[in-house]
Amino acid sequence: MERYLDTDEQHDVMLSLAEVLHQLERVAAGDVHCWKWAVIALASAVNGALVCNLTGTMQVGAFKEDNAKLKIAASQKDSTIEQPEKPFLARPTELLKRAVRANQRIENAGGILKINAAQKKAFNKLFHFRNSFIHFEPLGWTIETSGMSEIFERVLEIVGQVIDDGWAFRHLNDHDRQRLRNVQHDTHHLLATLTKSTI
Repeated sequence: MERYLDTDEQHDVMLSLAEVLHQLERVAAGDVHCWKWAVIALASAVNGALVCNLTGTMQVGAFKEDNAKLKIAASQKDSTIEQPEKPFLARPTELLKRAVRANQRIENAGGILKINAAQKKAFNKLFHFRNSFIHFEPLGWTIETSGMSEIFERVLEIVGQVIDDGWAFRHLNDHDRQRLRNVQHDTHHLLATLTKSTI
């Protein structure tokens, strides 16, 4: 019997946040190495949330600028331009820049996010860790985990703004929207516990 994985951006954010919670539960149980998987899952969640925030009815707001322009041109009536075969998403830092600046948007979509310096710093730090984990070099490293909860809290605030805006997850059914809220709440609660500990 064939099996298929069927998902979309909105559900991927929800599932990524659920994975953040799962890995943080493992950290709380004493497995400090699970910070790695929590970092990767949170990077997926916030990147997906920004994609959802930036994507409007033309479905181009999160693509690299040249890919987005090509898709727009190809969509025009009587256009002879071919749609790009596999358009690429913009880098996470570019997605965040578009999300906070109306004049950087490629199309109308979700609300403009308000990001403070601490949130931006945490976002950059998260993706620095994510990149180190994903593009692992044959070198050992040591990461100070005592500040990790703070990084997670600040990045989750960015995700929370996207959720609260309503645009990004408007197509989720009531059950999934409630599940998203529950995971968001439970993750914040667990992070508060971890912040008080020495993990």
